[in-house]
Amino acid sequence: MDIILQAYRERFVEMIRENDPEIVDNSSRLHARIIIQELIRHASETVFIQCTNFASDIYGDPETQGILRDALQRGVHVRIAVRNSVPHAEAFANELNDLAHDTVRSGENVFANDCCVVDRKRFRLERDKKERTAYVCAYNPPLAEKLAGYFESPVNVAEA
Repeated sequence: MDIILQAYRERFVEMIRENDPEIVDNSSRLHARIIIQELIRHASETVFIQCTNFASDIYGDPETQGILRDALQRGVHVRIAVRNSVPHAEAFANELNDLAHDTVRSGENVFANDCCVVDRKRFRLERDKKERTAYVCAYNPPLAEKLAGYFESPVNVAEA
């Protein structure tokens, strides 16, 4: 891995360990993959993801796939809402659903922006879909709780 990307990963892991409340920018797909990987890797209870197409460059990545499998095996509740009816990483979406029924739900729009919310305290919230820029925070329970609430609204619970 590129030394700059490795330093970016290490800094974010440090932010998670320290429960750092600073909100930082995420402005590249490579950084997005690192953030999502580390959020899921450090999850202990829940992972909620809203995405447009379950993109292959993130969710088709072998490391991301291993991290998601591990989270399910550790008993982390994972729910992924995919707006498009056919996820790009469809084979992996099917595998996740085989591991834990209804983990990946296609054609579901829970929240306007793509996001990843972990343990009701950490998140990556996309602010510009075209540019793929996002806000990232390793510790903000009030905002993360609010984002997680969208995944548990009565409308979504009724669909389960």
